[in-house]
Amino acid sequence: MLQKTLVRSYLSNRHQSVWAGQSESPHTHCPTGVPQGSVLGSLLFTYYISPISSIASSFDAGIQQYADDTQIYIALTTADVTAHLTCLSSCLSALHNWFCHNGLALNSSKSESILFGTRQRLRNFPLVSTPTIAGSQIPFSDNIKTLGVTLDANLTLNQHVSSLCKSMHFHTRALRHIRPALSDCMATTLAISLVQSHLDYANSLLHGTSAANIHKLQCAQN
Repeated sequence: MLQKTLVRSYLSNRHQSVWAGQSESPHTHCPTGVPQGSVLGSLLFTYYISPISSIASSFDAGIQQYADDTQIYIALTTADVTAHLTCLSSCLSALHNWFCHNGLALNSSKSESILFGTRQRLRNFPLVSTPTIAGSQIPFSDNIKTLGVTLDANLTLNQHVSSLCKSMHFHTRALRHIRPALSDCMATTLAISLVQSHLDYANSLLHGTSAANIHKLQCAQN
């Protein structure tokens, strides 16, 4: 009972205002939402949008969620392309209705779509119609960026590796300018936090990548 009371008091009777210099706007009541940056905010938001996974499952579509980042995916075969795309469109429409009904919105300008497959498979694959979200068409992209990882249509990770090495080289060059003023211990700490951390992030995805990509990463690490 105490926990329910605490959560209720956390979410109710909230007001907000805006400061500009020495002036403050009138206080406005906030009947919805959670305080941005709060400890409970992410947990409560995740709980609030949890029904999305059930909606996607009802259309036999897969779903990946991280905070407000939602990914819907479906497997396509040449024999049932039309049926699968119809199912995907129905799923997106149902999700859009749920978002509107629950005070949220699907931002079509921030939405992307991509068709994964081998080069030969995509070359011979039937023409796939463009997905539609909230009445807006989302054209297929050659690559998308999700949670800091760039995925290309063939899943070669070439563009991700190039972007990763570029970022690592940038920080390495920046460290070179101040290296004479740093002790070995300080330089190592900065290199690990600013450079090595990029290489460590999501590095399990690089398993099985090409020898050329491994060579680029090895040079950047060296």
